[in-house]
Amino acid sequence: MSDQHKVKDAKADHLEAIASNGFPEGEAILQDVSYGPNGIRGIVSSPFVFGAAFLASLGGFSFGYDQGVISIINVMPHFHEAFPPAKTAFGTGFMTGMLLLGAFVGCPFMPYLADKISRKWALTVVVVILDIGAIIQTAANSYGMLVAGRAIGGIGVGTLAMGAPLYISEISPPNLRDTLLVLESISIVSGVVIAYWITFATRDINSEVSFRLPFGLQMAEYKSIITEVEFQKLIQEAKYPGQFSGINAFIYYAPTLFRSIGQSDEMSLILSGVFNILQLVAVAVCFVVIDRVGRRPLAIVGGFGTAAYYAIIAILSGLYSKDWQANTAAGWACVAMAFAFLLVFGVSYSPLGWALPPEVFSTSQRAKGVALATCVNWLSNFTVGIATPPMLELICFGAYIFFACFCAMAGIWAFFLVPETIGRTLEQMDEVFGDTSGSEEIVMMMEAARIANTLARGDVTA
Repeated sequence: MSDQHKVKDAKADHLEAIASNGFPEGEAILQDVSYGPNGIRGIVSSPFVFGAAFLASLGGFSFGYDQGVISIINVMPHFHEAFPPAKTAFGTGFMTGMLLLGAFVGCPFMPYLADKISRKWALTVVVVILDIGAIIQTAANSYGMLVAGRAIGGIGVGTLAMGAPLYISEISPPNLRDTLLVLESISIVSGVVIAYWITFATRDINSEVSFRLPFGLQMAEYKSIITEVEFQKLIQEAKYPGQFSGINAFIYYAPTLFRSIGQSDEMSLILSGVFNILQLVAVAVCFVVIDRVGRRPLAIVGGFGTAAYYAIIAILSGLYSKDWQANTAAGWACVAMAFAFLLVFGVSYSPLGWALPPEVFSTSQRAKGVALATCVNWLSNFTVGIATPPMLELICFGAYIFFACFCAMAGIWAFFLVPETIGRTLEQMDEVFGDTSGSEEIVMMMEAARIANTLARGDVTA
């Protein structure tokens, strides 16, 4: 049975369950509220919801900012002079990955903090932790201090990025949820692009300011996140195959990866910047088309498409990597395949990794499920961050084969296991997975309303 048939059957069961409890079909149909147009038209007609979702997604900017900064800092001479262990493949991977390990450790605490001290104060605590990490990184005078600062900052990054998808999925009507959940990915990629070009501009400063200034600018996000905190307070008063695709290896180590396929140092830096801009373009395209295409087709095409591009890069690298200077056409073909990979990934798994988890978990398990999915995301990201430099050093083109295999598995997983979520309410998605609590809750609410109306009519008669 296809996913569309499953959704239709779930919707029919949803209405039948309501009707079988004594409510006429017309009354049941009223439960499927018309929320208005989807996509860009829906956003224009719902500015308040868009504003809430946009501000909630700002936490992802901190993660993207770190990705953009570290990709150039990893190849800065002044950085290597200040922190000699970062010259080695393991030292680079360990330093890069500690932020991701911190994110993995910090992520599970967000639901607990939010329940204990409220969403507002939980986010405030997280922002303070993020700033402490940024201060330590900026002032670090040893490799150990730098690693510690990244781990502490990672706790803040992980908890901020966990809350946004869950919050957006809960405040968005079904017609806008698909589009608005892409904002998290747009926020992350925007952070990557902005941070990359800031660091690109400071790379030629003839002192340690070249890398300390970009580290310190992480604290500038404090005001935007506090704005998010206050806006979410107002709202309350008013009412991870993707990581093993290797995308974060490309973002963190893009200059190194481009050098590995025959590009010069300066050209590798420029290509890395263009690479990040293309990802932002691709995610923006997904923002427009996701409501028309759906999640499942994007996941299937994204998995097999990225696997194919990785395979081509692996073949070209295996054949020509020993003498790129004599095979410049092959080197540029690898660059083209890298850009094609990025465009396909940006339209598919870049946003889907954040958008799908809040939609497929049942209502009762959604918060814990999203926290678990985000933890797996960070752990996978940490593994990729640690493993990529040694992989490139030891097996070269084999690293691309490794990532191609994971992309292909993601495509297979999507083909057989991923349901379509487009236009479905969270309660209807529960029913696709066999959870009828959403329908039962609606039945109870309607029964309570019917009893209240009966009592009211009785009072009037009396």
